[in-house]
This record gives sequence, structure tokens and C-alpha cells, in this order.
Amino acid sequence: MEDPQGRFGRSQRRNDGIRRAMELGMEWVFFIDADDLMLPSAFSSFSLCHEEYDAVWGAILEQSPGQQPCSRPNQVMPIHSLITLLDNDPFLTLQMGHFVRVSAASKIMFDPSMDAGEDFKYYLGLWRDFRCMKLDRPLFINRRGRHSSGPRSATGEQWTDEVSRVFVDFRIENNDLIESLRRSDEAGHIQRHVVLSGFSRSGTTMFYSMLRHSVSNFRFLDREYPAARAVVEMQGDVITKRPLDIFDIGNIIAANKMHKRLDFVVLLRDIRSVVTSMHPSVPGEYFIGHDYQYFIPPEGPPTRTLPGVLATYQAILSLFKTEVPGKRVVVRYEDLVLKTTRVQEYLGQVLRLGYCGRFEDFYQTEIPDELVAPLNHVSAPDGSRVDKWRSPEHRDRIRTQFLACPALFDVLIQTGYERDRSWFSEFE
Repeated sequence: MEDPQGRFGRSQRRNDGIRRAMELGMEWVFFIDADDLMLPSAFSSFSLCHEEYDAVWGAILEQSPGQQPCSRPNQVMPIHSLITLLDNDPFLTLQMGHFVRVSAASKIMFDPSMDAGEDFKYYLGLWRDFRCMKLDRPLFINRRGRHSSGPRSATGEQWTDEVSRVFVDFRIENNDLIESLRRSDEAGHIQRHVVLSGFSRSGTTMFYSMLRHSVSNFRFLDREYPAARAVVEMQGDVITKRPLDIFDIGNIIAANKMHKRLDFVVLLRDIRSVVTSMHPSVPGEYFIGHDYQYFIPPEGPPTRTLPGVLATYQAILSLFKTEVPGKRVVVRYEDLVLKTTRVQEYLGQVLRLGYCGRFEDFYQTEIPDELVAPLNHVSAPDGSRVDKWRSPEHRDRIRTQFLACPALFDVLIQTGYERDRSWFSEFE
């Protein structure tokens, strides 16, 4: 129907279609977006498996304007389990064109309050409660560049944000079921250790606190601890945090006598923010520079004896360039505070994290004293701090650091925070 004022929206129209199919006594319906095309072969592909399933999707076949249809690169197929759906990027798994039993669709329905992400909220409900699969052959053509517009339409970025929220909510609400399915899939489970390291003053403590608050299927410590020791001392699946572990990757691997699966998460931040950051233990001093950072001993005064930004960046490059086993995942501080839910869902996919809470609520629970100590303050993720390096009081610091070590310009460009050196003109 035409709905230029957005009085109904996609979800309500789809729900009306489900109700109409029920009234007519239909057994199956096929959902497809108005801008897409059903393939003539869809029914024959569907006929091969319809008796065993309650909903059937196909491979994503997409067509850009003026181009021939082609299979979406890197998509996941076939899919037979909810776990596979949860552990992969939604863009690479399912799209609207699918067959579904009316009896199943009527139990789930679409959320009419949502203008984006309602598709995956419905999909996840079906895959949780019914027998679903994705074929490795297409059922329809997704015609790109023809999507709807108007008051209840959504951009690709809005869809991504909403789908991230849908996945995080689903993981939290169905955590016990998800963990039970994982245990069934992983009868010979290999113990895991996730090593969190990277730039000091890049949000590692805040990030670790988010994980401690939200993740249900790993063990955590109440303080910073060397991974090379924890991988020997701690049984089970563990996540540790210590920025300086970026310099200790070889020892961590050598110490892994239990043959745990090692994954590495590296925290990045705009190095202009890093070199202008403060630490409660060193009041009135910048904590880290291009050639140093402070060491905070258990007793006695802090000393400027640890490697600085440049050495840290070189260690990060070494981790990503060498043949180190396990996954290597980058988390940017800026994304962590500005796109918190999206980061949480992404990590749930790539690290197979089980969730019992939301990253953004970490500050509402008790944080151990030794983790509070490095934090300048405990509060909700604060995007206003992203550009704090631009404050007038930091101008001299930025100028002297980059003039003393021009290699910092290259680090800034290579990490994607600038395209060239033109930004520095206002500091000269």
C-alpha cells in the first residue's frame, strides 16, 4: 500500500498480511520487500526442504543499477543454527525474502514500533522458537538503490545501529539458551584466554569494566594482571587486561602450557588524546608521551620508565604482522564511547561472548578499587571526551610532542585518524 505519511509502517503491513493469510487458511507465506524480485526458481528450491522446516531463507543475490545480479561476497551459507546466526555479521546472513509457515510467523510477528531492525528482531524470534534454515541457493534478487523513502524509512547506518541493539537485547534475554546451545555445539570445548592490551590511557580500564559487568561466559580479575601469568594460573575461559601486555605477546604464547585458544583485543585511540591524557596517580603531569610513560609502583613515587606511544604502536604492528595464533581484534576508544552497543554486538559475534547486561550500564555496578584507581571518573560512556585534545590548554603539548617526534604524524595517518598533516597548521 502507499503510505506517504508513515501512518502504518512496514511492520504493521506485514502483520496485516500474516493475519489475512490466517483468515484465508494459508499454510505458508513469502515475504519480500517491494523493491526486490522473486526468482522463478524459488518454489522449486523451497520444495526440497519445506517439510522439515518452518521458515526458509536463501542466498543473498543482489543487483546494483545497470549491473547483472551477483551473490553477495563473503555471505554465510548455508545456515542451520541460531548460533551461526549470532556469530556472524547480519549483513552477511539473512534478508527479508523468505518462506515462513503462517502458524510460526503469527507467534512472532513484527514490532510495529520499530522503523529499522524490526526484520532481525523477527528473524531471531523465529530461529529461537522454530525450525529454520538458510539455503545456499537464492530465492530472490535484492535490487540495490531502490529502497523506500519517507517518514518511517531508515538509512543503512540507522539499520546497523538498530540491529546491533536487537542482537544485544536478544543475547541478554536468551543468555541461558544460547550458552546451552554453545555447549551442545562444543562438546570438546577448548579453554580460551582473551588478552586485552594496547595504548595506555585508551580506555582499557573502562572497557574491561564493561566486559566484567556484561559478559557471562568468561572469568575476570578484579585488577590488572599479566596475561603470561594468568594463562598458567587460571583454569577456564578468562579475559585479562593489561595495556603493557602488547610488549609481552611472545611470553604469553610461550607460557600457554594448557594450550588455551588465545585471542588478542587491542585498544586504539587518537594519539593526540593519548599524549594529552592524565592519570590520578600523577596529578598535573601528562602520563604518556612519544618516548615514555609513567610506571606506577605499588610503593614509592611514579617514574617515567615505560615505553611511550611510538614503541607501543610498533608493538601493535608487530602483533598484526606476525603469525600469531588466535584472533586479533581492534577496538577504538572513540567507537567504544560513541557506538557502544554496536561494539558490544560486534564483539559478541567475533569472540562469542555471552551477555547478561549492557556495556553502557557498567558504571551502575560496583567496580573493584584497583580498577577504579586508573579511571579519572566513573560514569556512563562520554563522547564529549573524544576531542578533548583540542582544548587550548593542550596546544603546547600537541605542538612539542609532534615536533619532537615527527613519526607521530605517520602513526596518526596509519591508524586512520587523519589523511595528512594539514591539521597541524593551527598548532604551528
